[in-house]
Amino acid sequence: MAFALAHDLAAQGLSVVSGLAYGIDAAAHRGALAGCASSDAVTVAVLGSGLGNIYPRAHVGLAAEIVASGGALVTEHEHSEGPRRHYFPARNRIVSGLSLGVVIVEASDRSGSLITARLALEQGRDVMAVPSLVSSPLSAGCHRLIRQGAALVERAEHVLDVLGLESVQVEKPPTEPTDPVFVEVGATPTTLDAIVASTGQPVERVLRRLVELELEGLVAPHGGGYIRRAR
Repeated sequence: MAFALAHDLAAQGLSVVSGLAYGIDAAAHRGALAGCASSDAVTVAVLGSGLGNIYPRAHVGLAAEIVASGGALVTEHEHSEGPRRHYFPARNRIVSGLSLGVVIVEASDRSGSLITARLALEQGRDVMAVPSLVSSPLSAGCHRLIRQGAALVERAEHVLDVLGLESVQVEKPPTEPTDPVFVEVGATPTTLDAIVASTGQPVERVLRRLVELELEGLVAPHGGGYIRRAR
């Protein structure tokens, strides 16, 4: 959901700000990078460390992609400063301050994302939240925000409505019929394992391509696998 929202908002020309952390943050940055290809949008990562000490270290490559795409790394810390626990809640005020609005995709009842939501309200920003399973503890924070008046959003169009922005028609490049992942998806459900086995591609690459095809409206999850959508 974070990847899809960021992708579609970036394709609409909205830049995406997040914190380069594992999980939701990384998904938002990667979605924005994929969506920026069709617009002038960028993605911005606000760090809880210095520019010479990217954290987490596993995201050094992602940070480089962000800069190479025209985006930015932002920090209030000295160049060589390492990450510290209290730096991360503090950097959230910069994330919300740089933004028109904040979308909380997933949050437990004690999530740091709720700090961002509170700061956004104090800064006069719009706060939105994505609903999920009521039985999941990772959705409790989002549901609480919605009960308290946060806008419920499920797709990019909802975010644009909250921000008072009009949607623009985005032209999607046609998918090549020789795309190996697309070719393996038929009218009946095809499992991820079957696609990986048939294409010989790494599972991470196949998953990324399936997400892209789903965003393009060409495939859909169904029955434990994926099916091709009618054009």
